[in-house]
Amino acid sequence: MRILMTIPILLGVTIICFALVKLAPGDPVQNLLSPTSSAEDAARVRAAYGLDKPVILQYFIWLAKVCVGNLGMSISDNVPVAGEVLHAFVNTLVIALISVLIAFFQVSALERLQVRGYADHRFRAAAAWHHDPRDPLVHVRNAEPGFHLDSARQRTKRGAGDPPCRA
Repeated sequence: MRILMTIPILLGVTIICFALVKLAPGDPVQNLLSPTSSAEDAARVRAAYGLDKPVILQYFIWLAKVCVGNLGMSISDNVPVAGEVLHAFVNTLVIALISVLIAFFQVSALERLQVRGYADHRFRAAAAWHHDPRDPLVHVRNAEPGFHLDSARQRTKRGAGDPPCRA
């Protein structure tokens, strides 16, 4: 059911993005051409980019191309936009992975320092009141994935000598 609900959400997002691009000030054709270009040159560029068609038809043509992975060509660099997006996405994944690893090791180190000690109580306080910007553990807790925090809390609740829980 949730997967089916993503379809109208994605359509809404694409409509909003397309509308924002269309509502941006300025004429994209005039930005491509020199100021001394003729009206025939402008009409030729509009036809080449499909800007002479109605906006609704432009949206559906654009949506069909996006659905098959054709994001078009960059006007400024004349390279495929999909390649540029993929390059930025890979960089984003690397940064996200590094930040998760750093947060994991920070929380693991804090957890191993003192179970039921000062750091553990501070960590629990940060979990309860996580809106105090002065507490450095707040930032560690907010950067840490929830599944790791839950497993850390379960280990500290059992105690050092208790057997592991079997669910």
